[in-house]
Amino acid sequence: MDKDERETTLQGAAIKRLMDEVEREKGEKKLLLIIGVLVVALVATVGLAIMMKAPKEQDVARARCEMDKSIALGWKESESMKAANPAIDPKELRDKVDAMRPKFKEQARAECASK
Repeated sequence: MDKDERETTLQGAAIKRLMDEVEREKGEKKLLLIIGVLVVALVATVGLAIMMKAPKEQDVARARCEMDKSIALGWKESESMKAANPAIDPKELRDKVDAMRPKFKEQARAECASK
């Protein structure tokens, strides 16, 4: 092997090493880009979860308010009917109050929505 062939072989090896290094750097850049996208997606997901949590707590509070008001309205109506007719049959009283529950729920919903 003469000097020119050795030099060509060394140059070819150097070029190959340089190309391998360039490919490795491209792979690292792609990996960093993928990691960056995943981090941004994770942060966005956590932020969205935090933002969505507050309305859910408000919904629970409103549902509790509606339930409490509806029960109170039913109780008040039941007591009113008992006062007006002390001899009323308990089953009849219960049936009348149960028939009025949708009205109580609507009234409770309206009262709790304004708060």
